[in-house]
Amino acid sequence: MEKAFKLTLIDYRLLQIILQLNDVNLTSNRYGVYCIAKGIINNETEMLKNNSYFGTIKSSSQKQISLRLIKLHKAKLIENLYIEKYNDTFLKITNLGEERVENYFSKHKNTVAKPKQNKQNIVFLK
Repeated sequence: MEKAFKLTLIDYRLLQIILQLNDVNLTSNRYGVYCIAKGIINNETEMLKNNSYFGTIKSSSQKQISLRLIKLHKAKLIENLYIEKYNDTFLKITNLGEERVENYFSKHKNTVAKPKQNKQNIVFLK
């Protein structure tokens, strides 16, 4: 008998990132979701730094996030969307994934504590 896949808070946050991107007609590949989750600012994520889930999964590695996304795909909560123009596979949330996120956040608080920014340790003196 196959064991049911139980979603963790990290899974729900990853689903929420993909859902928020899809709501504004954006999509991302696995690395893009990783950058948003870790809070990595580059020329593509610059416009998303005010997203409520930007930088909320700092403790996970790229491999861990990628494996979570693969498990979410196997559970049919997200689907791969191949875009020939970019020759890459992007992620899109399914209806089942949207339902699971809405159901979870209807019962739990949807507050995200942003990690504190590190203070600068070394500064120049005049």
